[in-house]
Amino acid sequence: MRDRRLIGWTLLLVGTSCRGAFTVPPEPSDTEGVLPGCGEISAPLALEPTSASVGAGQLLVLRGSGGTGHYRYGLVDNRSGGEIDPNVGVYVAGAPVPGEEDTVDVVLLEDLGCTGEATATVRVVEAPRITPTRVALEPGQSVTFRGEGGSGSYVFDLAVNASGGSVTAEGAYVAGSRHGRDVVRLRDAMLESEAQAMVDVVADAGLALSPTDWVIPVGSTAALPVSGGSGEYEVVVASGFELVSGTTIRATSSGAGMATFTDRFTGRTAVARLTAISPLDTDRVVPTDRAETHVAVGGDVDGDGDRDLVVGMSALSLDWFESGAVLIYLNEGGVIGPEPARVIRGRSRDEELGTDVALADLDDDGHLDLLVGARRADPIRVDVGAVHVYGGLADGVDADGRPFTEEPVRSFFGNNPFDLFGDSLAVCDFNGDGRLDLAVSAPFAEDPDGLRDQGTIHVFLAYPGGRFISSPDVQLFGVGVDETGAVAPIERMRLGEAIAAGDYDGDGVCDLAAYAVMANANTSDSGAVFLYRGRPAAGSDRGGPEELPRLIWTRADAVDDDARFGEDVLLGDLNGDGNADLVATRYLHDGAAGSDSGAVYVRYGRGFGEPATGYTDVDAGADWSFEGLASDRVGNAAVLFDYDGDGRLDLLSGDSRAEVVDGTIDRPGMIRVFRGGGDLHGAPDIEIEGAVSGERFGLGIGGIGDLDGDGRAELATFAPYHDTVEGTNDDRGALYLVPSRGPPTELEVPHHPSGMLEGFTTAWLGDLNGDGFPELAVGVPRRDLVGAGGNFGVVRIHAGTATGVASTATQELSRFERHSDSDELGWQVARAGDFDGDGVPDLLALARNEDLPDPLPPTWTPVGACAGTRNDPGTLYVFRGRVDGTVEAQPMLVYFGPFAGQRFEDVLGAVDVNGDGLDDVVVGGREWDPDGRNNAGGVAVILGRAATTDGTTWVLCDPDARYDGPTADVRLGDALVALGDLDGDGCEDFAAGAPEADPRAVNNAGEVVVFFGFDASATRCGPETGFTMTTLYGTDRDAQAGFTLGGGIELYGGGPADLLVGAPRYRDGRGEVGRVVLVDGARIVAAVGGTIPVFDAAAGAERVLDGTTAGERFGWSIDAARDGAGGLVLVGGPFGASSGPVNTGGAALFRVGGTGFAMAPRLQIAGESLGEGNLGSSVSATFAMGRVYLAVGAHYSSLVEPDDGATYAFAVAP
Repeated sequence: MRDRRLIGWTLLLVGTSCRGAFTVPPEPSDTEGVLPGCGEISAPLALEPTSASVGAGQLLVLRGSGGTGHYRYGLVDNRSGGEIDPNVGVYVAGAPVPGEEDTVDVVLLEDLGCTGEATATVRVVEAPRITPTRVALEPGQSVTFRGEGGSGSYVFDLAVNASGGSVTAEGAYVAGSRHGRDVVRLRDAMLESEAQAMVDVVADAGLALSPTDWVIPVGSTAALPVSGGSGEYEVVVASGFELVSGTTIRATSSGAGMATFTDRFTGRTAVARLTAISPLDTDRVVPTDRAETHVAVGGDVDGDGDRDLVVGMSALSLDWFESGAVLIYLNEGGVIGPEPARVIRGRSRDEELGTDVALADLDDDGHLDLLVGARRADPIRVDVGAVHVYGGLADGVDADGRPFTEEPVRSFFGNNPFDLFGDSLAVCDFNGDGRLDLAVSAPFAEDPDGLRDQGTIHVFLAYPGGRFISSPDVQLFGVGVDETGAVAPIERMRLGEAIAAGDYDGDGVCDLAAYAVMANANTSDSGAVFLYRGRPAAGSDRGGPEELPRLIWTRADAVDDDARFGEDVLLGDLNGDGNADLVATRYLHDGAAGSDSGAVYVRYGRGFGEPATGYTDVDAGADWSFEGLASDRVGNAAVLFDYDGDGRLDLLSGDSRAEVVDGTIDRPGMIRVFRGGGDLHGAPDIEIEGAVSGERFGLGIGGIGDLDGDGRAELATFAPYHDTVEGTNDDRGALYLVPSRGPPTELEVPHHPSGMLEGFTTAWLGDLNGDGFPELAVGVPRRDLVGAGGNFGVVRIHAGTATGVASTATQELSRFERHSDSDELGWQVARAGDFDGDGVPDLLALARNEDLPDPLPPTWTPVGACAGTRNDPGTLYVFRGRVDGTVEAQPMLVYFGPFAGQRFEDVLGAVDVNGDGLDDVVVGGREWDPDGRNNAGGVAVILGRAATTDGTTWVLCDPDARYDGPTADVRLGDALVALGDLDGDGCEDFAAGAPEADPRAVNNAGEVVVFFGFDASATRCGPETGFTMTTLYGTDRDAQAGFTLGGGIELYGGGPADLLVGAPRYRDGRGEVGRVVLVDGARIVAAVGGTIPVFDAAAGAERVLDGTTAGERFGWSIDAARDGAGGLVLVGGPFGASSGPVNTGGAALFRVGGTGFAMAPRLQIAGESLGEGNLGSSVSATFAMGRVYLAVGAHYSSLVEPDDGATYAFAVAP
């Protein structure tokens, strides 16, 4: 019925080309002539073709000649986002850049055995298309086909001529005298590509439209599937709608009306009934920030001689939730402007643009370029990651006063899904050739022969002219010391979560330092720093960092202290000896003064020994350290910068929870400055204090430079727990400009409400107030509460009306006993039926991250034992319904799941499992690991009961019945549905999905387990005193049958209630379309105690519904209702394209008759055409007062605020 998946600020002030200072490498020298010229060996290098045009996504094979034949191919300019195999020259085009007249990639051919190179240019264009793509005509009718995209040079002919028709080279087609299907072909000779269109020559070319009823969100469009005729229509639409183009209609205001399509050739018509709907009202708030990691440096980005400010905010939500952004504040005459002069926005949800930022003249043109990491970018696959390079401008700024190119001049990409390439950047000369190279970390990548998430650092070495190829020249894979004492890959060590560069050993070549969360398999968050020696180029060996570290700096006893040593790692010359010193923070260290005191360590630069074969202990390896007082969190951020203007680097430590002298302020945080130029002092030389309690001042710091001429630098810092209005506890954060004298001033940062997951779950509760209309519950699990905190989550209740529900909620459930920060209340909502037996429907709600407290609140009454704490076990709340259409503000019952950190996924009510007349509750725990069976899952039953007599809340830590998944990784309890009393024994039954089960060795085919009700006393439900089951097994690989379930009512054919099984990852020739299967309840009863397939092939095609577009995941959500004419099934496909764009989603209502599903929907609900709202992620349906009530969630809707979610609810005639 609902969605169950969700598929900080980083502050950077940019200036130097390395994060931290480094010994300046020698001036660039002429390295040509080290190898013989290719022409001296045979022939100069050549690359064919030298130029070509290629359609988006198409292949082009480039062939080199001349030289030694030992070639490497690369992309030196990759505007399209294409790829090339470095060994054989097979190029795959990306896509044209929107708004760019020509998108041209440049391929570089190098010979690794001689000096020379050749280039080829590839123009990337849209693949050719033909319009219309399909048309129905009567004999003798004509239509003119058009070409689009491609090279623009087309020729038309007939690939198939069944009707005896004709087409000219220009595309003018005339249908022949015979009925049949002709195929018109467009040829693009320049691209050697073609496109085809079908012409059905039929006796009657009338128009058809199915379905005829469409529901469109206001502000969105829907392309209505009118078919037949010529494909060219005159369209008339009612007020409140407008024609966009073709058959695409936009809803402009709420209401209903018609759209009439008339064929321009035949005069035939088709009529669509349209309804425009608006989302329910809700308060929208800017989410809390609370980001924990920030780095910063400074630089002159516009070439005017003044140092400017660049801020990377990877969690900022502008156009998309946590898409990230880079904000650039310019310095005008010594004053940093309060508003950013330029905002570079992330372009997809969760992209995290601004994960890291660097400034460097990467292309050696004399202008600083901006490098931006976007570690969760999806250029090819999910979370591959990217680094984008924005070019510096010759005039410093463009005509609008903004620095850097509008679009990236080139991009680097990771290799595999979930690598998180771009997590950290370092720019330095790693091979001593005088050119700046680029190191990029991918902490979740691994060597193909290595271990999961060992981490990888990709090093791209520069070529003459500041050019790079698209594949890394050097790769460093995460290795530590294993149990045998050998240097070997370590699983989940995540090398590269921070990197830094500088010349540690003073040889003129930059070395590379990297942080990993651990150095051995026995720890998880102790942290470790790895130092790799840079190598100069020698002959054909281009040099770069060595494969193995020369230093592994961590706890030598291999005991996990969770202190995160090295989470900030820096290289720069602090003591003035010419070598870059290594700095590592340890902000969660429990020091002598108490827990979380934090610490920062310095190891002075020196010559390298042999590659590391063991650990250097944290304390033993440090030449200097500083430790804070209890809870100071010293080193929560750190930077090297010349703060006091003496020309030497200083160490600045952001200690985000430090106390200050003013005792009226509670732990605002501070920045401690340790002056460099010699041995560091044991105490800070300067302390810069925060001014607001608890704002975590200093969590992200960086130096800008001396703006006011007083000899001291100005800083920027972030305070992520700062309240925009004092006392509101909104934790939106503040970006401060910290002058050398005087109080900080706040810089403006754009904010939008985003990410609260409005509409994540919906449930019709039944009629609470007796007016005949059903009330609706809506879960908003990541709603922040101003004055309380983030991700509290709320549940809203909307009163039913004749047309749907009241747009404004009558009640919002929140702030009850123990409801707290990060609970995510509303992860699931469901109707409880009458749980307490008072005759009024009740409400169920899940909170994913609530903790079992110890001791229990005095207002709670335990049922059985409930001792000790339990973090994030999943929590069920039962709220009693009231006759005024609301529910009680405090829950009548709370149940905590059995396993810490293994939360509930679904909840089911309105099922009387033991036949006592009270409705019971079932929860599903897909994450449960019973008896060590990882992700076996399970279900738990909580029996209905009367409320306490004293008004306290029942609390349970053990259910009345529980069944655990029998094998690992089946995820039983992922979905639940009540089935009524299937077997007629007086106790009601339910089903649970196990979508990752592998029945009959078919991977992830999925299973559904039907549990028959029972009474432990054997006084009801016959002799059974425990669960009896029927298991239904999926037969399609990776389809995940049981991911969602629905039904529970008699849908067709008489007999017991029927079951709907969703398999949203079912694939056919079109891709992952999704499937819903209708299972006859009689089949389930007949197979008690046995197993049967989900789909009964003998039952016919009417028992199956499949999605219509690739990637739709039809069946992600399901619900059903029954009216006087039979069953109705509402199905969501949140990743489909019912409104045109992919991932906008949609939902469809189907009638169920005597033989099964009607193949065409009764009604289609279009997705939102703005953003990727995933409409259909949750659905709910019921029947009341002669109308079908439908609710649909779009938890990433952007129609009101970007990715903030929306809920739609309305009633229609059956």
